[in-house]
Amino acid sequence: MNDRKIENKHKEHENQSRCACFDSTGEYVLSGSLDHTVKVWNIKKGTIEKTYDIGCSIHTIDFNKTKNFFAIGTNKNEVLIYKYNSGELVARFCGHKKSISSVKFFSDGNFIASGSYDALIKIWNINEQSEEYTLSGHKRDVQSICISFDEKFIASASEDFTIKIWNTIERREEHTLIGHTMQVQSLEFCSDRKSLASVSSDGTLRLWKLEDITFDETNNELYQNPPDFFNAISSLGSKRHDRLSSFQSLNIVIGMHKFTVLHFLAYLGDLKIIERFAKNKTLIMRSDYFQHTPIYYSIKRKHHKVTKFLLNQLCIISSGSDKYLYEQNFYAIRKDFTSIIESSSVLLDCFLSKCIYSNKVDLFFGVPYKSLPYAFINKKTSFNTIDYFAYKGADNVPLVLKRFFFEIPSAIGSKASLNFIKTINECKNEEIYRTEFIKYFARTRWRSLSLLIYFNTFMLWFNLVLIVIIINSFSLQVSICLWLINIILIIWEIIQMSEIGYTYFKELWNIIDILRGLLTMLLPIYIYYRIDTQYFIWFVVLLNTLRGVTGFRAADSTRYYVRLIFESLKSILSFLLIFIYSTLSFGLLRVSLLGQFSVTFENLWAVSFDLAVGEPDSMNMKDFDMLYFTFFFAVIFNLILMLNMIVSLLGDTFDEFQMMADIFNYEEMIHTILEMEYIVSITCPKDKYSYLHICESEGHIKKKVWKGKILNFEMHLMKTEKNLVSTIRKIDDRIELMESKINLILKRVMK
Repeated sequence: MNDRKIENKHKEHENQSRCACFDSTGEYVLSGSLDHTVKVWNIKKGTIEKTYDIGCSIHTIDFNKTKNFFAIGTNKNEVLIYKYNSGELVARFCGHKKSISSVKFFSDGNFIASGSYDALIKIWNINEQSEEYTLSGHKRDVQSICISFDEKFIASASEDFTIKIWNTIERREEHTLIGHTMQVQSLEFCSDRKSLASVSSDGTLRLWKLEDITFDETNNELYQNPPDFFNAISSLGSKRHDRLSSFQSLNIVIGMHKFTVLHFLAYLGDLKIIERFAKNKTLIMRSDYFQHTPIYYSIKRKHHKVTKFLLNQLCIISSGSDKYLYEQNFYAIRKDFTSIIESSSVLLDCFLSKCIYSNKVDLFFGVPYKSLPYAFINKKTSFNTIDYFAYKGADNVPLVLKRFFFEIPSAIGSKASLNFIKTINECKNEEIYRTEFIKYFARTRWRSLSLLIYFNTFMLWFNLVLIVIIINSFSLQVSICLWLINIILIIWEIIQMSEIGYTYFKELWNIIDILRGLLTMLLPIYIYYRIDTQYFIWFVVLLNTLRGVTGFRAADSTRYYVRLIFESLKSILSFLLIFIYSTLSFGLLRVSLLGQFSVTFENLWAVSFDLAVGEPDSMNMKDFDMLYFTFFFAVIFNLILMLNMIVSLLGDTFDEFQMMADIFNYEEMIHTILEMEYIVSITCPKDKYSYLHICESEGHIKKKVWKGKILNFEMHLMKTEKNLVSTIRKIDDRIELMESKINLILKRVMK
């Protein structure tokens, strides 16, 4: 190297040699060629030690010292990874649409980056043998890539004359370096960790001073459009946001905390400016140093309109055709997901429905392990078909695999899990319970907690059985069992109380639980000492039967009706007040006509109530007088009119309940899950995060079940609405096409 002369020159490849790299010892060189081979050269001896026949042209090669792997990029759009010693194929990655131009290992050998002539950079997970994520932004071929020493950044050189710096943690474009006048061929981070060297077809080598590869101390105006940068600083500093120059201004990064202009506008709630720049354009969500996006600050500052607007932007992005834009934006908001649910926005259900991620291109065939559809928790982002189904030839059915985009807490009873479920439980937008995510999440968590749920139900019902036995005949053994069960149930409530705090007493059922447990423990003592317990026993039995009803929440078939009973009671409360008033009124009228003012329970209530429930014996009169007229009017009002009203009222309640069935069902499930997780939390599990994976049959359609006239009518309206929206979109597209053609014709005429 000091002599600056060619040490050895070898020519053994039958076609062009396109790439080369050293092995871990530095004594051997691996070369890749268009002749489909990789040759291993002994530098000192000048001989070929090994030859690997790949079967396709090789454009790039890289070596990993940690795992002793070498990787190649081919003209068949594949990244291949081999064991150096044995030549065994470790992984084959397919995903690029054009030839691979560059590959680079991460130091641990678990990930590899690839650049391609399709203008994309992909990061691959070698252990899972799956694509981790894609970086999209170049307009033309990616010629070369390199990874920074701390592996937080990737630099890419492109045929579009630019160099882009990508943040591997946030999975986004960080900066664009402009200066070359022709395509950039190659680049490399310098060993001083402060510079990046690049060479271009324009005949120049450029050294880019990055000062600090973390970019925390980099002067932002050097890496962004200077006019937009200084305009943003000036507009924000003077609080004259209307002076912002363009849409690009919203993404200007200011300061070491990486706040964008959009962060500031969302924090201040300036919706008018955001709307003005976002008109007919798509906002880009970018996370700051604290890994929060603008939507997080709008939520914390309670700017509901801004939150709604930003959520709508995310929904628009998810409905578009740009897969990489969707991934970039949704990955940016990963740390804000719980806060988004907390916002209870009116668009929250729409947003959650867009978070179910699926590769619509891939259709799988196999026999699922469970009845479809089903979901489970998986640490991996990738779809490993072995987890879902088995291949059984003729019995195979078409399947679609999905996953929820964000990681969710998977350790039951952990602080993160409790906080997440509590946020869902307290969400004011009930429409979220209709979304796929909430339904699948509730079912998977319910399965995990089913034993605890059934155990709780068993204790509630067994407690009732013991009460019946001890009322019939006192027994010390039964009393001890009764005390043990109620001690467990009270401890159960104390654990919840300690976790929830004073808000525990805001819920009526919690007060009933504590009171029921304490009074039930006193029951054996009252019976043993033969204390006058008639009303006491009645009250204890009432509390236990009421609490026992909630045990039916454990079964899918009965959970629905338990909620229906309580909702029906709520809906007729006002009616009951009028009914009681009318019954007492007719009783009072009857007393006034008896000649003697004998105000008794029978005269004031019982007789009138008998008439209302269809017992007219007390109306045994032969003469028509005012008393008969009073009875006659009472029958018409209370029996005919009022009872018909309650039938209609309950009918409407049932129809309404059918429309809300999904909401009530999954709301009860989430509430029960939260109760159970409070119990599990005493084991203090550590926070863990995983992905929700879903397996459905292709073209999954729910079974048609008659759910009442109103709900059936609503479903038809929703279908009609979807068809209308689709038709309107097609018409709008045609109008836009016609307008563009007209404008083109007008331009030609003007010329």
